[in-house]
Amino acid sequence: MNTEKRLAAYLLKLRQQHKMSLDTLATNSGISKATLSRMENASTSPTASQLNSLCNIYGITLSQLMYDAESGGISLFRAAQMPEWTDPQSGYQRRLLSPPANGFNIELLEIKLPAGALVQFAKPPLPGLEQHLVMQQGCLQLTLDTQHFELHSGDAIRFKLFGTSQFHNPGKHTAQYLLAVGNP
Repeated sequence: MNTEKRLAAYLLKLRQQHKMSLDTLATNSGISKATLSRMENASTSPTASQLNSLCNIYGITLSQLMYDAESGGISLFRAAQMPEWTDPQSGYQRRLLSPPANGFNIELLEIKLPAGALVQFAKPPLPGLEQHLVMQQGCLQLTLDTQHFELHSGDAIRFKLFGTSQFHNPGKHTAQYLLAVGNP
């Protein structure tokens, strides 16, 4: 089963575990019932923003959602096992470098944001989510609520997410960064 089908099956499982109807989930997430149904049937790929909204409702991080959809509990994480996912709307690519696991609070991701791409999140999946971002190449304009930051290769920033966030690559080349995420 490919990643998209595993993700769809896991989204359905999460909704059922939380005993939510499609109507309730649509109301709580701001995602239409039809779109949620298509996501659960793997007939459409969810965007990063949509997955973030669902994570907020379920009280998990995007990495946890993706990892749980992939497999679960691996101690040794070989390069070939690192799940990769691409947002169909922005082209935002994320690769899970270290899996979320019980007893550990840190996840490590590699993010690639294509030239001109913009990814926006209305709220974090979990309030107070700690993030440490290290630019590897390119340029990134980061907006946290009303604060704006421009990051270049080698720059680093740490923050806790409570409100809106926006990641924009204004450059002509892919922006790549490492992101360490700590659960609150």
